[in-house]
Amino acid sequence: MIPIFFFISNCDHLAGLDLASLNNMKSFIKNGLNVSHQKLTILVVVMGVLSLFYNNCAQNGEIAFSASPSKTSPADLIPSDLQNEPNPVASAGVARFKKIISNLDLRSIPNNKVDILIVMDNSRSMDYEQQEMAQRFSGFIQSLNGLDWQLGLTTTDPANNKGYSDGRLIKLYRKSFILNSKQDTDFATEMFSEAIQREGDDGSPNEQGVRAIFRAVQRTELPEKQDTTFNRKLFREDASLAIVVVSDADETSASNNLSAYNRPENLLLYIRQKWPQKVLTIHSIIVKSDDISCLEYPQSINEAYGKAYEFLSRQTSGIIGSVCESDYAGQLKIMGQDIKDKVKSIPLNCSPADANNDGRIDFSLKNSQGIQITDYTLASNIVMLPDYLPPGRYELEYTCKE
Repeated sequence: MIPIFFFISNCDHLAGLDLASLNNMKSFIKNGLNVSHQKLTILVVVMGVLSLFYNNCAQNGEIAFSASPSKTSPADLIPSDLQNEPNPVASAGVARFKKIISNLDLRSIPNNKVDILIVMDNSRSMDYEQQEMAQRFSGFIQSLNGLDWQLGLTTTDPANNKGYSDGRLIKLYRKSFILNSKQDTDFATEMFSEAIQREGDDGSPNEQGVRAIFRAVQRTELPEKQDTTFNRKLFREDASLAIVVVSDADETSASNNLSAYNRPENLLLYIRQKWPQKVLTIHSIIVKSDDISCLEYPQSINEAYGKAYEFLSRQTSGIIGSVCESDYAGQLKIMGQDIKDKVKSIPLNCSPADANNDGRIDFSLKNSQGIQITDYTLASNIVMLPDYLPPGRYELEYTCKE
């Protein structure tokens, strides 16, 4: 018995075995050896215990009577109509690093284009927040002066039977779904205010802002005749992308059975695979985590901490605002200024890390003469610059976790 329990205590030795192997071992011993019924019974019990330990090697918590671990991945849960499925989220493990060297060839000063998607919670509890957004929107627009911007609006409603849900853009005026920098500020503000305060709108109580962004971007892949809300025109290939989510809830489902469309990490993978060179920032105006006073705010019926949206903002170096602010003007202007600053930035393939544990992020930016450029700020996978880089050739070298 000693060898068997020594075997159990060293789970690494079990890595190559499965339950079928253990059963075969038991049959081999039974058929190949002449043992008594009593000894065989003891052996079967030992094999059962061995199987149980095998299923729970390297796991914390209670012992689970499971024949095999689940093989379901986020990608498996994505509906079949998603044409470009994001890769499954990588499982945690020993940190490995990869070095990336890329060249940036600037033939002229980069453009100042930015596309903005506003994702507004249109459930009944959001009347106050919608009014605040409508009244303070002009300050947000004014902070974008000097940019070539476009703006579209959608809702957190996941239903597929409404003209303003499931990632569809809301019609803002006449036959147009998109506002832009060529329009008068007062006109753009008026159109936005009318669209965001939808009288009689009975939005879904299952607020799904992550899914709304996912679907809004996915609709760019529809044939042109099926893209009835002109999503493809909002997302320009050579423009930065800024998204603002406004909600008093977290990603919500009636059955509490959220799909892969609702997972923020999947959304980031999808967008970064679709547009690897695009600067992406996601801002959020939400109930911040652990802000109990906001959750119980008397002027509104706030539902939950917006943890999914906080995650998106942190991962893209976005601003996290509060739905409980008495005046939205300040936080909207800060977001507008951040959008303006990000237009001058450089997107990276991944977020640089400190691979050699020297306390410094492994990143360098050099011009064609090999001179280091040090006037920058790293924000996740974005290199923030105080001004546009002069035309020329640049080399970026950095290390990321695989």
